[in-house]
Amino acid sequence: MTVSEAAARFRRTAARPLVFAHRGASARAPENTLAAFALAMDDGADGVELDVCRCASGEVVVIHDPTLARTTGDPRQVRDVSLVELRRLDAGWGERLPLLDEALDLVLGRGGLVNVEVKADDDDCSLVARRVAATLARRRPRDLASLVVSTFDPRLLLALRGFGVAPPLLFLVADTRQGRFFARTLPPLLRPAGINPEHTLISEARVRAWHARGLLVMAWTVDGAPLVRQLAQTGLDALITNDPLGTLAALRAPSTP
Repeated sequence: MTVSEAAARFRRTAARPLVFAHRGASARAPENTLAAFALAMDDGADGVELDVCRCASGEVVVIHDPTLARTTGDPRQVRDVSLVELRRLDAGWGERLPLLDEALDLVLGRGGLVNVEVKADDDDCSLVARRVAATLARRRPRDLASLVVSTFDPRLLLALRGFGVAPPLLFLVADTRQGRFFARTLPPLLRPAGINPEHTLISEARVRAWHARGLLVMAWTVDGAPLVRQLAQTGLDALITNDPLGTLAALRAPSTP
């Protein structure tokens, strides 16, 4: 399967955009845990967005921050802690930090799609990319067909490509001066399969321009019925939301004049 064929699974084909649960159903469950991913699938999400980095023993684990403090209360950096030690920490509700493989097994096993955001905060981009590439290389082709891989870091995107990551690569941008510059200039240079803009960067004109380049457009983080309905009208491919249940309800509700 080519990159363009794999990316087609993430394109909007129905009356509504696809709905991805941001770090799982994180409005109602501890973020980036198996409980949050299972709840997202129960809610009817089309897929989940999750964050990964490498730990000290080399495994790819699911967590957003470079440190463990906010989600587990441990002040150390993830890259300095082995998987054995990580497994002793409580990420909420008694949940443990999952491996990327465990998260993929759960979501893909239930027919969902996954957007894997790769983090390398203050870490070696090449090492992180190598670990992620090795993890994904062990997956079956049908698993890889249900994945995209995204990152904010242009160096990391290039490293992931260099290590032969098979799923489509997406470029993340935030609504900052640098992010707006990157959104205009880097997609033509980096040639990602898609762009993940912060929702404040979305407009019909921009979505048309990105689509004209062949890019997927997946907006983050979209919460609240008015915003959900507004962005759905722009023609973008997917919404990434903390509340997949509420977002799906907003998309089903008739628009008011």
